[in-house]
Amino acid sequence: MIENFLWRKVSDEEKSELKKEAKQIIDRFADALKKVESEISETGLVKRDKNARDETANECDQEFRKIFLKNAPKTEKNEKGEFISTEKGAWK
Repeated sequence: MIENFLWRKVSDEEKSELKKEAKQIIDRFADALKKVESEISETGLVKRDKNARDETANECDQEFRKIFLKNAPKTEKNEKGEFISTEKGAWK
């Protein structure tokens, strides 16, 4: 029964439908690439006016923060709040 899902002959109608879908995907990708192309410099780096992330610690999900800090091997607190304390490569 599972063999039917792993491999089967594709009809000519299905082939043409797959080709149409593939062409649509490629065309959408090409259009999106054209929009971004102007932002890419000669070095291949994307030019940006500002940082991609403009969020603060107060905007994060508090439940996620609580779980994240609970899983951290070492945390510290100061006047700004609780944060993880770790060394590069130490938290594995």
